[in-house]
Amino acid sequence: MKTPQFLLFIAAVLLVSLCQADATRTPQQNFPDILLENLTGAIKAPEKIVYLEDKDKRFSKEQVLSTPFSHWSPIPNAAGNFSFSNSAYWYRFSLRNTQTIPLELYIHVDYALLDHIHFYQIENGQFIQTKEAGDTLPFHQREVDFPTFLFPVSLKAQSESEILLRIESKGTVQAPVSIWSKEQFLIDSQSFLFLYGCFLSAMLIMSAYNFLLFLTIRDKQYFLYSLFILLATGVHASLDGFAYQWFWPEAPQWHQISAIFFIATGCFTTTLFTQALLPIPSKGLIRISIMILMSLTASSAVMTLFLSYHLAAILNGLVTVITMSGVVVVCLAMLKHSPTVARYFILAWGTYFAGIILKSSSNIGFIDSNFLSEYGGNIGAISGILIMSLALAEKINQERRAKETAQTESISHLRRFQRLYENALEGVFTFDTKGNLLNANPAFVKLMNINTLTDFNLQHSSESSFYFPESSFEHLLKALESSGSVTNYETQMINRDGISNWVTISARRVMDKPSGTVVIEGTVININERKAFEEQLKHLASHDSLTGLVNRRAFETSAEAVLDAVKAHQEKACVLYLDLDRFKIVNDLCGHSAGDVLLKNLSQRLYKELSQFNSKLIIARLGGDEFGILLPQTSLKEAQKIAEQIRRSIENFLFVWEGNRFSLGVSIGLVELYPYHQAIDQVLVMADTACYLAKDQGRNRVHTFVESDQDLQIRQLEMHWVTDIKAALAEDRFFLVFQTICPNLQEDTHYHYEILLRLVNQNGNLCAPGQFLPAAERYNLMPNIDRWVITHYFAWLQAHPEHLEHLSCASINLSTQSIGNDSFSVFLKEAFEHYAIPPEKICFEITESMAITHVENTHDFIDTFHQLGCRFALDDFGTGFSSYAYLKELNVDFLKIDGMFIKHLVEDEVSRAMVKSISDVAGAIGIETIAEFVESSEIQSILKDIGITYSQGYHLHKPSKLESSNFLQFLDTHANKSE
Repeated sequence: MKTPQFLLFIAAVLLVSLCQADATRTPQQNFPDILLENLTGAIKAPEKIVYLEDKDKRFSKEQVLSTPFSHWSPIPNAAGNFSFSNSAYWYRFSLRNTQTIPLELYIHVDYALLDHIHFYQIENGQFIQTKEAGDTLPFHQREVDFPTFLFPVSLKAQSESEILLRIESKGTVQAPVSIWSKEQFLIDSQSFLFLYGCFLSAMLIMSAYNFLLFLTIRDKQYFLYSLFILLATGVHASLDGFAYQWFWPEAPQWHQISAIFFIATGCFTTTLFTQALLPIPSKGLIRISIMILMSLTASSAVMTLFLSYHLAAILNGLVTVITMSGVVVVCLAMLKHSPTVARYFILAWGTYFAGIILKSSSNIGFIDSNFLSEYGGNIGAISGILIMSLALAEKINQERRAKETAQTESISHLRRFQRLYENALEGVFTFDTKGNLLNANPAFVKLMNINTLTDFNLQHSSESSFYFPESSFEHLLKALESSGSVTNYETQMINRDGISNWVTISARRVMDKPSGTVVIEGTVININERKAFEEQLKHLASHDSLTGLVNRRAFETSAEAVLDAVKAHQEKACVLYLDLDRFKIVNDLCGHSAGDVLLKNLSQRLYKELSQFNSKLIIARLGGDEFGILLPQTSLKEAQKIAEQIRRSIENFLFVWEGNRFSLGVSIGLVELYPYHQAIDQVLVMADTACYLAKDQGRNRVHTFVESDQDLQIRQLEMHWVTDIKAALAEDRFFLVFQTICPNLQEDTHYHYEILLRLVNQNGNLCAPGQFLPAAERYNLMPNIDRWVITHYFAWLQAHPEHLEHLSCASINLSTQSIGNDSFSVFLKEAFEHYAIPPEKICFEITESMAITHVENTHDFIDTFHQLGCRFALDDFGTGFSSYAYLKELNVDFLKIDGMFIKHLVEDEVSRAMVKSISDVAGAIGIETIAEFVESSEIQSILKDIGITYSQGYHLHKPSKLESSNFLQFLDTHANKSE
C-alpha cells in the first residue's frame, strides 16, 4: 500500500525533465489488461496504465474512449508525476477478473492534493459507474473516508471492466494508481492510520511540550521550536490529506493553500529558530546571510496570501530550497563558533532531507518500495526534530553552564563587594527622602558614632537631629531632584557626640524596587584633615609665613576695598609704608637666622601696640624688612600720631643675639587716601616714595606724601619708568648693541666686544640706559632685564654659528640683584646648556661698588661660574671703595678702569699716575686691564705706553646694533684700530 508523503514542491520541479523523458517510451499497440488473480495486496502496474493529455480540457469521456490506442502513452513513472501543468490527464486501463468469484476492489489514487478526479467504470461499452472526487470538494462527499482518494469497483467472475480517470489540478499533477482488494486495503490501512496517527500525535505532543516550557521559563527558543514543530506537522498533515480529513473537512478553500502557507511560514520560523539557537555573530557575513534569509522568507510568507496557487507553489518551492540550503551553510559556518550545537543542527536537517529524498525516490520508482522508503518522510521528520531537540538541549545546557558560571562570578563579586562595603574607609549609606537611614556600612556607623541604624533614626526623629543641619539636607535634596545625582557635595555632619565633621557626599536618587519608593544612596568621606589643610593654605596664601602678618596680596585686596569706600566719600583712610633702618647690619653680622628672629619679634610687638589704636587696621609684611599699615577710618592727623608712635616704639626696640645688642630705626612714608586716587598700586608707590625721602632726609623719621614735593616728583618719574620697563619686557621693545674692545699690545682677529642694552619707549624714541636702569635697580627689575639680555643674545649666537666660532669674548653686564638670586644661577646654567654656548666665550661684568657691597654673594657667584669656564670683569674700577685687597679675593679676569680717569689722561698727571698704579697692581696679580671712554688716539697711545691691555671707546667703535651686517664693519674697524 502506498502511503502519503512529504513531497516538497521543488522536488517535483526538479523531476519534470526525468518524467518527460520516460514519457517518450514507445507505446504498445493494444490497450493492456491487468489480470486480477490471487489478489493479496496492491497491484501497481504503471506499465499497463496509459494516459492521454487534454491540453485544452475539451475532451469528453466518449471522445476519450474513441481515441485510438496510438495516441495514448504509458504513464511517465510509478508516481504518475507530470509536475505543474494546466492540462487535464486521462488514465485508461482494463481490469480482468480471471477468477470464478466476484471481486470487490478499491482503485487508489495515492496523492491527496489533486483538485478534480472523475472516475468512470465501463463494461461492454457502457458507463456503469461515474464518480467525482478532489480536494476542492468538501471531504464528506467522498465515498470512502480516507485522506487520499479511493474508488470502489465491483467485478463479476470471469469479467472485464475498463477504468477511465480524468485528473486535473492547479498544483503538481501526480497520480500514482494502485488496485486493492477491499478487504486487504482495510486491513493494511488500519496499521497505516495508526502509525500516521502516532506520528502526528508525537509531533503535536512535542510542540505542546515545548510551548509549555516557553510559558514556564519564558525562553523564546522554546516558543520558536514549538512553532516550527507545529508548522512541520501542518505541512505533513496537509500534504498527506490528514489535515483535511481531521481538522478542516468543510473548508476546501483553506485546504487549497494550507500546505503552501505552512511551508512559507515554516521557512520563516526555521530562520528565526536558527538565529535564536546558534550564537550568530553581531557582525560579519554570517549575520548578513541570516538577515537576508529572514527578509526572503518573511516576504515569501506574505506574498503567498496574494499570489495564485500556481505561482505561490513555485515561489515557496524555490524559497524552501534556498532557505534550507542557506540554513545548512550557516550551520557549517557556525561550526567554529558553537561546534556542538551546529553539528546537531546539521545532523537534524540532514536526517530530515534524507527521509524526504528516500520517500521521493520510492515514489518516482528510483528505488523499490519498502517500509523505510514508504515512511521515510515521516521518519526523517521525527528523527530530525528529535535531533533538533538535542541541539536545543545542548544550547540550553550551554546557557545554563554560562549562567552557573556567571552566578558563581556574581556571588564572588558580591562577596568581594561585601568585603569592600564592610572594610571601605568611605561611609556608604542609603537614606529615604525623609532622612531616615535605611542601610549603612561600618565606616558610616563609626563616623556618626552610633551603634545601630535604629539609634540613628531615633535621634534623627527627635528635635535635636544630630546628623545634618536641616538646611544642608534640604539643599542636598534639591540638588538631587534637579540633576538626579551629586558628586563631591561638601557639607557638615554632626555626630552623636556633637562633633561637627566636614564631609564630601557623592549620591544619587534611585528607585528601590522592593518598596517602590525613591531612595538616596551614596558615599560620604570625612574631609576634616583636608579642610584644615585648605584653611591652612588659605591662611598661608594671605599671610606671611615668617611673621604671621598678612602678605602683600591680602594687604592690597583690603586696601582696594577701603579705597572704594573713600571714593564713595564714606570714610577717611591712610596708608603707612615702613622700611627698617640698620636691619642689614644684623643680617650681615649675625646671619639670616638672626634677621628672621628679629622680624618675628618686632612684628609681634607692632601687632600688639597697633591693636590698641584701631581694631580694623591691618599690618602686613610687604617684603624683606618692609611693612605696610592700612588705617581705615583714620584722618591724616591721627595717622601722623600713630606713625610717630610706631617710630618711637621701633626706636626703643632692643634686639639681643648671642650677646650682641642691636637697635633699629624705621623710615615711614605716609599717604592719605583721596577719591581721585585710581588704584591702590598708585597709593603704595606714593607711600614708598615718601618712605624713600624719609631715608634720604636722614632715616628714622616720618615723611608725609605731598603732591608738590620736587623729590616726590622725581620718585614718581621713576615709577613711570617702572611701568615702561615692564611693558617693554612684555612687548619686546628692548634691543642689543655691541661695542668693540680692542687690544693695545697685540693683534687679535677674533671678536671681543661688550653687549649693551637699549630701550625704545612707547612713543618710538630711543632711551639711554642711564634713563631707565636706576629705576630698574631700585624696584628690583634688573633680574628680569638680565634674563632678557642672556636669552636674546644666546639665541642670536645659536642662530649664527659662524660668528660664535670666531668669538673670543663677549662681555655682559650683570646686576647685584641677579647675582644674589639662586634661581638666576639655575637659569644661567640652563641657558648655557640649552643654547649650547661655550662658557669660556662669555665674560660677566660686575660694578666695583656692587661687588664690594655684596662681597659674599659675588664671591660665590664668581667661583661657581669660573668652574664652568666663564670669565669676569670688575667694572668702573676706581670710583668705589678702591681697595686692592678685594682684587685678589674676587678672582676676576679683567679690570675695567672707570672713564673719569681715562677722559683726562692727556692733561692730568694725577689721572695718569692712578691709571699706572691700577695697571701695575693688576699686572702683579695677573689681571688684564680695560680702559673705558677712549675718545682719541692720544689717549690710546698713552694707554699703550702705560701697559693697559685693552681699550674701549668712541674713538675705536661706536655702539652698533647687533646684526650680521654690522660685523663686517666690526672686523674692518677692529683690524684698522689694531694697526
